[in-house]
Amino acid sequence: MKQYIKINECRLCKSNNLKEILNLGRSPIGNDLLKKNDLKRKINKFPLAVNQCKKCGHHQLSVSINNSILYKKNYTYLTGTSEVFKKYLKNYSIQICDKLNLNKNDLVIDIGCNDGTLLEYFKKYKKCKVLGIDPSKKPTELAKSRQINVLNDFFTFQLSMKIKKKKLFPKLITSHNTFAHVEDLNDFFRGIDNICYKNTTVVIEIGYWLKVVQNNWYDTIYHEHHDFHSLYPLLQFFKKYSFNIIDFKITEPQGGSLMLILKKMNNFKIYKKIKKQVDIEKNIGLYKIPFYKKIKNNLQKSKDKINILLNNYHKNNKIICAYGSPTKSVTLLSYIKLNKNIIKNIYEDNILKCKLYNPYMKIPIIHSSNILNDNPDVILILSWNFAKSIIKKVKKKYDKKIIFVVPLPEPYIIQ
Repeated sequence: MKQYIKINECRLCKSNNLKEILNLGRSPIGNDLLKKNDLKRKINKFPLAVNQCKKCGHHQLSVSINNSILYKKNYTYLTGTSEVFKKYLKNYSIQICDKLNLNKNDLVIDIGCNDGTLLEYFKKYKKCKVLGIDPSKKPTELAKSRQINVLNDFFTFQLSMKIKKKKLFPKLITSHNTFAHVEDLNDFFRGIDNICYKNTTVVIEIGYWLKVVQNNWYDTIYHEHHDFHSLYPLLQFFKKYSFNIIDFKITEPQGGSLMLILKKMNNFKIYKKIKKQVDIEKNIGLYKIPFYKKIKNNLQKSKDKINILLNNYHKNNKIICAYGSPTKSVTLLSYIKLNKNIIKNIYEDNILKCKLYNPYMKIPIIHSSNILNDNPDVILILSWNFAKSIIKKVKKKYDKKIIFVVPLPEPYIIQ
């Protein structure tokens, strides 16, 4: 089995006219957290570069790592760990239930259901029937413990046929931050198309490439994210399956995402609100190669600044720890290439990650309740999109004046 393959064609339109626009070097797999007996083995690092399709404008990784390596063994992300994100999903479930007038007779399918946090809200608010689909083992075990019906598998056209044979007709198909992880987008959307009926609404939430480059969020580029989506290429992609984007909004919990509401239509239409946002993408230069020279310069400046800042603290004998071990933290640490002795421990709230080690710097990941034992002077917040809630939590529990370093969009200090 090959660990990875080079992607030579666009994953949306199949054109082979691809151009590299960003290259972050080589990085370990973000979710491949190490056990203690793994520390002596050589850690595999894979190319981490972004290509742009010159035909449709889509952005994607230059290589694809085998899904069985990415998700089946070491996938430890849990939706329910973040109180901020849980609140966001709860509000979303209430809003979409009211918008679509969902009730106890309606089926909601969540593709990439993880630990079932979102589907549990649908059950509680409107007593909807629910079905989760997710390939990762540990999170779906938690979902099942919450009495959520789960298919522990990748969503494909073949799986959609099994769902259709069971005569399951969803009123809502929802998928949050899953689309970028999909190996075969055309097969995936054929599957969605296959289980839709005339009253089905599809909601897809994806990381927004425009926000990534505008805000210097380069750490969201990692191997689990095959694609980096924008409106213009997706309009063309969804047209193939007779879906229209009828509405969208830009959401914040994951740093900057695009929530798309899709409906099956006989006639393709670009709504005014959608066209206006596409024009913004084009006018900023998102689909032009020269635009990325400026982005590369911004990345280098950010890298230099964070290195200078943390190295100075280290030289002054400050105890430096980090908070959060999201997948993107591996990209950040491998790109900025910190001295491996600078960070003592990484604190985590997700128990599945505790007692493991970061794959790049082999830093121990311990539960956040251990902060008092370490007595850190500086905490680098790797889960920077939850910086406010993390800082509030730490300050509430510990009296010591700690220096918090938020690395992105630009490194800054909170005391």
